[in-house]
Amino acid sequence: MGEKAKDIFEANLCNNGTEFAQFYEIDRYAGRSFYATPYRSNDKPHCERAHEFIRYVFPKGKSLNKVSQEMLDEVFSNINSYVRKSKGDKTPYNLARAKFGKAFLNAINIRRIDNKKVKLTQLI
Repeated sequence: MGEKAKDIFEANLCNNGTEFAQFYEIDRYAGRSFYATPYRSNDKPHCERAHEFIRYVFPKGKSLNKVSQEMLDEVFSNINSYVRKSKGDKTPYNLARAKFGKAFLNAINIRRIDNKKVKLTQLI
C-alpha cells in the first residue's frame, strides 16, 4: 500500500504483550503507533470487541510462531464479517468496503464471509 497506508491506518494500537515487541516498526509504514495501558479497555473502546475475538482465536500466552499469513487472513476475514450492533448491524468488512473500496480489502486479503458461515473458533 506504500504511502496510502498512512491515510488508511490513521493510528495503530496494540497491547504491551511480548507478541508486539517489534510493533514500533509499523511507524515506518503506517504512521502513528501507540501502546495501550494494560487492563484498560477504555484506552481502546472502538477495537475492544475485535480484540476479544482475536484473543478467543489466539488465546493469550499461546505461541504465535506457527500462525501463517493464510491463517491470519482467514481469521480476520471471519472477524470482519461478524455483524456488530455497535456498527448499526453492519460488518466491519462492509464499512471498510464502503469507505476504501473492494480493491483495498483485496490488497490486504480480507474477504467477505456469509453471516451464517462466520467461524470464530480457537486455532492454537
